[in-house]
Amino acid sequence: MDTPSPDEIFSRYRCQNLNGIDVEKLDHPGDVVESASLAAVDLPKTGYQLALPDAVIRQSLSSLQVEGVIYACSKHQEILPSGERAGFCIGDGAGIGKGRQISAVFLENFLRGRSKHLWISTSNDLYFDACRDMKDLGAHIPVIKSLQDLEQRLNKPSQGILFTTYATLASRNNNSLRMRQIIEWLGGDSWDGVLVFDEAHKAKHGSTKDGQGTFVASSVLSLQKSLPKARVLYCSATGISDIRNMAYLSRIQLYGPGTPFATFDDLVAKLANKDMSLLEMLAQELKLNGFYVARNFSYAGAEFEDMQVNLSESQVAMYDGAVALLSDIKDGMEEAAALTGSDNAWNRAFWGSVQRFFKILCVSMKVDPVIQEAKQSLEQGYAIVIGLQSTGEAAVESLDLRPGRSYNLVSVTREILLNLVRNHFPLGKDKNLSVAAADMVREKRDALVESILSANLPGNFLDELIDGLGGPDHVAELTGRRGRLVKESKNSWKNELRASDSEIDSINVRENQLFNDGKKLVAIVSDAASTGISLHASRKVSNQRRRIHYTIELPWSADKAIQQMGRSHRSNQASAPVYRLVFTNVGGEKRFAAAVAKRLQSLGALTRGDRRASGFNMQSFHYDSPAGKRALRIMFDHILAQAPVLPPGISASIFDLLQGSKQSNIASVHADMKKLIDDMGLEVPRTSRKSGESDVIKKFLNRLLAIPLRDQQMLFSYFEAILNEEMRREMYAEGQISFSKVSRERDPIALWQDGTSRLETIRHDLLIDRGTSWDEALSLLGSQSTEIERNGFYQSKRPLRGSSIHPVCLIILNETTKKFGIIRPATGKSTSELFEHEIKSKYVSISPDSAKERWESSYETSQATCIHGGGCQLGSKCTVGRRLLPTTLLSGSVVRIWDILEAVLHRHERTLTRIERSMRVLRIDSLDDSGQSVVGLRYPRRILPEVIEILESKQTSGASQSQRSSMIEAVTPINPGYMKRAFVEPQRSIKSFFGKLNSNGSLSKKARAEISPSTIGKIQEMGFSETQAKRALARSNNSLNQAIEYLIENEFVDLS
Repeated sequence: MDTPSPDEIFSRYRCQNLNGIDVEKLDHPGDVVESASLAAVDLPKTGYQLALPDAVIRQSLSSLQVEGVIYACSKHQEILPSGERAGFCIGDGAGIGKGRQISAVFLENFLRGRSKHLWISTSNDLYFDACRDMKDLGAHIPVIKSLQDLEQRLNKPSQGILFTTYATLASRNNNSLRMRQIIEWLGGDSWDGVLVFDEAHKAKHGSTKDGQGTFVASSVLSLQKSLPKARVLYCSATGISDIRNMAYLSRIQLYGPGTPFATFDDLVAKLANKDMSLLEMLAQELKLNGFYVARNFSYAGAEFEDMQVNLSESQVAMYDGAVALLSDIKDGMEEAAALTGSDNAWNRAFWGSVQRFFKILCVSMKVDPVIQEAKQSLEQGYAIVIGLQSTGEAAVESLDLRPGRSYNLVSVTREILLNLVRNHFPLGKDKNLSVAAADMVREKRDALVESILSANLPGNFLDELIDGLGGPDHVAELTGRRGRLVKESKNSWKNELRASDSEIDSINVRENQLFNDGKKLVAIVSDAASTGISLHASRKVSNQRRRIHYTIELPWSADKAIQQMGRSHRSNQASAPVYRLVFTNVGGEKRFAAAVAKRLQSLGALTRGDRRASGFNMQSFHYDSPAGKRALRIMFDHILAQAPVLPPGISASIFDLLQGSKQSNIASVHADMKKLIDDMGLEVPRTSRKSGESDVIKKFLNRLLAIPLRDQQMLFSYFEAILNEEMRREMYAEGQISFSKVSRERDPIALWQDGTSRLETIRHDLLIDRGTSWDEALSLLGSQSTEIERNGFYQSKRPLRGSSIHPVCLIILNETTKKFGIIRPATGKSTSELFEHEIKSKYVSISPDSAKERWESSYETSQATCIHGGGCQLGSKCTVGRRLLPTTLLSGSVVRIWDILEAVLHRHERTLTRIERSMRVLRIDSLDDSGQSVVGLRYPRRILPEVIEILESKQTSGASQSQRSSMIEAVTPINPGYMKRAFVEPQRSIKSFFGKLNSNGSLSKKARAEISPSTIGKIQEMGFSETQAKRALARSNNSLNQAIEYLIENEFVDLS
């Protein structure tokens, strides 16, 4: 399978509508791209004119940011058929400036007289970024730090931006929902200010059904419902990773009145299990309707590498020892459950712990190799970023370690097992249980606890990483933990707090600054700090060393992987990073890669309009795919039957791991593998239901971790070999095909226009020439190595049916797969490849002179005739072997009529060819050599009349609520008073400005006495002067956190 090049996946982004603003003077600092599929469709025209002054636009915004603001504000003028105001979604990646666009939308609305706004984000730390973005626009709109801050004010402000978090939104205060307090301050359901959901993916686990979904997701939906006139702005680089997680996007007309889906559950029921093609079309449709932009900072210059860590002998022994220990734990819990008559809850807890245990164990085994590589890279002039998801803090806190005391290094893996046995061991609650039986069960549990305590297991990976790279003085730790263990001597680690209670909220900000200043050259970032920080080689910071970003712990979801990658790759950088994805050679670890790969593909399809557009190319890890499910089915069939042969295309060399063993034949190998599957507790479904297969592949990859390494690697190698063969047998890209010779049969026509959105479904009738001319064949052969004897022209040993003619072809070795590709005059390159022995059995080598006449004849006659000749019963309908393929693509509004397209296709599937039965998205490049491209859904043109008939019938009978159109409000004029207020700094008295200063502006003796030199030093490390530090501390009662906040918010100047 060929890997698509970046040029095939991404296109350079160009702004389409700035309403007269000079684009050339507003270039974005960096190359910005858009997925090639999204680039094939345009945003709708808009005439919205910004109220922002020209000076703000020229000095503070790029063309991309201006475009985002224009389209957000334009869409906010629309009232949906539901009566709610339309929202807008900024899906830009890191480096485009979502914060700047958010601030500009706030300012735009403030200038039009809307004085109160709401900004919801993930962390209080991001408040400082919010203040900075507003100040960068030259605006002085007050940003209220939090709902708690608002509560403490005696005089509630009548204007400003309330900054709060999702956690606060979903919380209660004195049995009252915080949300009600927010709504009350905003002004109730008539409020029409801006409501921003920053990092909106935090609300993804939602449902429109009461009582379902997380508290955060339910609160986000409820808030939107309570504020129907709000101007909603969703912002996230990873906001849509699964169609099941899109309930919170209630204002972009995915479901509800005016759509084909009455509720979100209706949307999920009809679309959730559909092909990626539909998700790609959905992203395009959102852009076409003006609801969505998704620009991405180009990965040009960034390098992506896999780093495999091969376990040492001692690590293999540790791993297999852990497997044996877990086997004992499972047996013990199983026996105890039988003795006590307990339910199956222990089994779920056991396998969940297995997953967490081996994930952390694999991470721990990467520590030493990563330390060695990182040290070498530091010597070579790089800066290091290490990405983690967890920190092990929960395990440390469960031990109640005291600050300042010394301990042995805590083992996170050990604590996982202890928690499992202590809290989930089936002791039973049956009162009839005998005393002897109860004692026996407790003895089993206590014995397992002792085994866990004495087991050889690694220490906390994070503390070992920090220690190995120079300790806290040299490593910037950006995590959510409050304390850590710092090495004192060989076996002694001191527990210390990372910061005092008053400083803990700003510790990551300070650590980030130390890294950017070059005072620390290593940064370790966890999931808790993966938003709102910048670790890239910015031209604005001192540390401009090129970053090497190691990902040593894969996250559970792709959106978290993308978020963390974006910390080290942003705009205005001196150099792009090197990404190193670190794996062990443990086959089961790829279970985590499989989960991320599947999410990355759907994330690319939804957020970028192209499943390949996610940064990392992880298709090789996409095991939970159609090809992966088929591969697992084939493997299970051979193992369970203890077959004496291997699946087609699989070589016995994959069992090299068994060399030197007693295995003598394939049947006995399969018998041993059957025992392994039994040990894994896998129940193989006897049906081919998709849901069953998907569940089994997840269980297989998860439970693979819990068998000895040698067996694990053998079983995984077998599965992977079959998967590779399955991938080669088909176009694994699932329909993303680029054709070089395509022409239009006629101009595009509107097939259908939606009555609500007014979007059209466009029909493109195309003619695809898939053949290879004689000159092209000679050119292909001439470009190959002359040392490969098998390359050349061949004829089939079998003649065409009903003919004496033996068809000819060109055969060329694929040096990557070591198999041979076949190129035919009528149909071009085949999607399948053959082994050398298959070539010998089916074809005979011939000279170019012997091939030429038949090649040219086949090329010409296949132009309009199928392989069956003039006597074919299907006549012109048959396309088998035909060179020129009439093809119809549907673009524009396709998702809205998907169910009708699918239903009609299913009714006719017996009369359709295999290709026609497949609804796939195709991308056609260089149409008619014009350079234009078309992206659309392939659909059989001969059944389109029935589709049109159904659509017209539905429209005639559908004069219902679902067909109500949206309304456009008039633009509110600029308010001169608010224009003046926005750009004039509020007057402050000497007393309120300087706090504890004397009348002459100097610090009082008491204030000087209270300020410690170490606290002043910490502020100076962030770039402020000593005078600034002292004055800010005096004003904030010596609170470091408040002083930093004050300095950032007010751009405190040195007046000395």
